[in-house]
Amino acid sequence: MAIATLGLLTIGVATLVVRRQRVTCRCFGTAGGTLGIPHLVRNALLLACAAASLLLPAHETSAAVTYFAMGLGAVLALPIIQMDVLLELFRPSTDLLEKT
Repeated sequence: MAIATLGLLTIGVATLVVRRQRVTCRCFGTAGGTLGIPHLVRNALLLACAAASLLLPAHETSAAVTYFAMGLGAVLALPIIQMDVLLELFRPSTDLLEKT
């Protein structure tokens, strides 16, 4: 269900990007960047991770392994989720250029 929801969201973002419509992203907080290619890359990475989880064999594991996997997944997902904020750190500031 989550893969289908994220897939539909990604199709919507792709449609907006192709149409060159400027829409503010409010996906993970209030960063407010304009939807674009970085959002499509982020969603593709999240979809790939979700799809990869379906390929894993289903077998019983100990609670310790389950909690470790959940923690590792959360830590690895944070940079992907915040990708637009991290990319913003490396973009040149237009405010400084306009004031000179």
